[in-house]
Amino acid sequence: MRNSSIEPTLNQERSKMLQQWQDWLEIPMLVLSFTWLGLFIVELVWGLNPLLEAISDRFLKEQFLNSLEIDSGPVFYF
Repeated sequence: MRNSSIEPTLNQERSKMLQQWQDWLEIPMLVLSFTWLGLFIVELVWGLNPLLEAISDRFLKEQFLNSLEIDSGPVFYF
């Protein structure tokens, strides 16, 4: 059984900790988002280098093939 006098304090502590995490992560997430945006723009303008393109192709091919797996019988490719 919980003590009802402890719950408000516990909720306040949780809120305080959540706010601290949110404040601490705000700047790194902002930097990460602008870095991602910059890389995305570079990719659109100049394209990927051959190594990154090969990695991307392999990853996308694996994801596509995994999405075709069906548990209810064989998969037929046409």
